[in-house]
Amino acid sequence: MAQNEPTRRRYVDQAQEILQGTLEELDRSTRHRPPTLIVDVATTYALQGKKGQALQYALQAAQSLSETRFISRVPVLRLQSLQAFLCHVGASPTELGALDEAMKHLPL
Repeated sequence: MAQNEPTRRRYVDQAQEILQGTLEELDRSTRHRPPTLIVDVATTYALQGKKGQALQYALQAAQSLSETRFISRVPVLRLQSLQAFLCHVGASPTELGALDEAMKHLPL
């Protein structure tokens, strides 16, 4: 497993670069950031062990979802998975508190 770690990191870094570029382009053209894409960016940060950035993007996704009239289950489920992963990798209840609160208002 450790042998594949550099390859995994390279793929996560590449994915993060592509996803963030897509977010920037969408933001410029539509001023709308699709929640699923935001959750995916958050996930790349979580996979890199950057809990703070992951939580920041996760909160953006939850905020975006709360402002959406018709919510797809896909971003909500991804957000739940990310929340569980962050808990698994050691995010404290304090760190997860704002995300927990934001997710209470989403249809699950």
